[in-house]
Amino acid sequence: MGRSPGGVVMAANPAGERPYSWRLHSVMANNCRTNSFVFEGHTDLTMIDFQAIGCWSTGFKLTNCANSTLIACRAEWGYGFHSTGSWGNWSVSGLRPGARNSHVAALGKQLIKKGFGRFYEEGPGPHWTAVDRAAVRAFQLAHKELRSDADGYPGPLTWKTLFS
Repeated sequence: MGRSPGGVVMAANPAGERPYSWRLHSVMANNCRTNSFVFEGHTDLTMIDFQAIGCWSTGFKLTNCANSTLIACRAEWGYGFHSTGSWGNWSVSGLRPGARNSHVAALGKQLIKKGFGRFYEEGPGPHWTAVDRAAVRAFQLAHKELRSDADGYPGPLTWKTLFS
């Protein structure tokens, strides 16, 4: 992993010869004037509470990072998130126990719209609860293409199916 004078954190392994696993927590890039976080050719990358603030380019640039998870990550004043290549099973989510954001409420409202509101006695609201997870899992089990990953956490395919 390296750091350039512009503030970028990068770990590149383009050939995939040494697909390292990374678990990184609470990192901020502020006014870095370039791509903030660049990862390429790694597996099991977990980024928790990462912030790319004021980067003049892409906040998160991820390529061929199979089985990766981004939790409570945000990019402001730049181009946000750019992901390409083979990802395997991955999730982009602020939707885990304890999360509180507008995506949780949007997810719950869409689950109700699609007929999976029976779990909600009140709400949905912006705070992720076991009720949200149960509703997501029921939605996943009801869709053949989602059943094998029916863990109650919405990955990209769950989001795509739910909002299509």
